[in-house]
Amino acid sequence: MKTLLCAVALAFILAVGAAEADASARKLVKGKVNYTSEGFNLVVSPNGVIKNLTYKDISISPSISFLVNYNAQESGFEAHDSRIFQLSNYTSKEFSVETKDGSTIYTVDSEAGNQTVKNVISYRTVVICSPEKVTVKNTVKLNCDLTLTRIRGLFQLPADIVGKGLKSIGENGMEKLFVIPRDFSKNPKYGWGVRSKTLMVAVGGGSTFSVNRGDNCSVLLEDERRWGGERQSFEILVKLPESAKVEKALKGSEYSWSFDVTANQK
Repeated sequence: MKTLLCAVALAFILAVGAAEADASARKLVKGKVNYTSEGFNLVVSPNGVIKNLTYKDISISPSISFLVNYNAQESGFEAHDSRIFQLSNYTSKEFSVETKDGSTIYTVDSEAGNQTVKNVISYRTVVICSPEKVTVKNTVKLNCDLTLTRIRGLFQLPADIVGKGLKSIGENGMEKLFVIPRDFSKNPKYGWGVRSKTLMVAVGGGSTFSVNRGDNCSVLLEDERRWGGERQSFEILVKLPESAKVEKALKGSEYSWSFDVTANQK
């Protein structure tokens, strides 16, 4: 009997200790947080936006975020700018960090809307960081019925990316090589609009970085200069069911996607 009681007590102590260790590994944070390593370095903002992604001394992206579009009138609202930027009009609920299996994991739970309608969506952004790889996982949940038009990730590229080589690897494994031009063209011949599973950019000195699509999305190159912008960017285009565009997607509907960034420096 004593042996049984001792075993039960030991199991309880171990369980409590494991729970306390688990709780101490996951910490709530406030404000922006810096991740630093011998490889990738970045800043995670309280809204889940990634800033100043670099690999060693090479600039990869000044900003990584997402955008949700819906048809305002078909969703039952008066006409308004219905874009929901992760960058703005957000209400941060919880921001935590933990270390697991050699990676640092940042998790942001938040809500976002626009100037007209607040907190249209709830979302979770998870950023998994290690020296040689950064993985981003997003889940968007609708807080009301919406007729969606697009959900897309916005992966800005550094201004000096022009003139650099670009490789597109398609879903069928076919590879295409391009050079990102210094001057804007309305009829680009360097892969704009090509949906890929991987886009690889040469950043000089034999070094490259790749954006690799994960679940439920594809990657394509956007030239923001076509609407007056100054940069190129990668668009992480989330695959939506056709019913969400034609009929209202119901409150509580969720859409998830992921991608990762890897680098190779010679």
